[in-house]
Amino acid sequence: MTNQKVNIEVQDFEDKKSQNGKRYTRFKTNDGWMSAFEKDIIDSLKANEGKTVYVEIAVDSEKGFKNIRKFIGQADENIKETHQEIKAAVNGNGKDTKSMYVAYAKDIFIRLLDEYKAEKEKPSHESLMQVAIELVKQAKSEIENNGRTDDNKQE
Repeated sequence: MTNQKVNIEVQDFEDKKSQNGKRYTRFKTNDGWMSAFEKDIIDSLKANEGKTVYVEIAVDSEKGFKNIRKFIGQADENIKETHQEIKAAVNGNGKDTKSMYVAYAKDIFIRLLDEYKAEKEKPSHESLMQVAIELVKQAKSEIENNGRTDDNKQE
């Protein structure tokens, strides 16, 4: 099982009860159905129906489930919009791609700073910026390749 911090759009939800009588809520997201078991997390997600939120999820690939473990907050809409700008730039619709990539790296850097705000041992700003730049490069590469890996690229 792995934990990941991700942006998800809360599209719908349904309250359920497990076989042992424990109440939980399933949330329909842009990344499939995910369950939450803690009341405070459920209430926060329900309050943000129709919005994109930043959460921590536990993924169990073997058992095929995703559980929402932590509600972090509303997703930064600038990051979502910037992703669309990157896609447009890669497709040749962007006018100033260099400044757009810089803006995207800045948005990721700010998000990373927020993630480490409560940590005692914080990474250096230089290392966080390097991570942000690498993520922009990865996103650009994935978009350019339409999600194809090196093993199955069309030539």
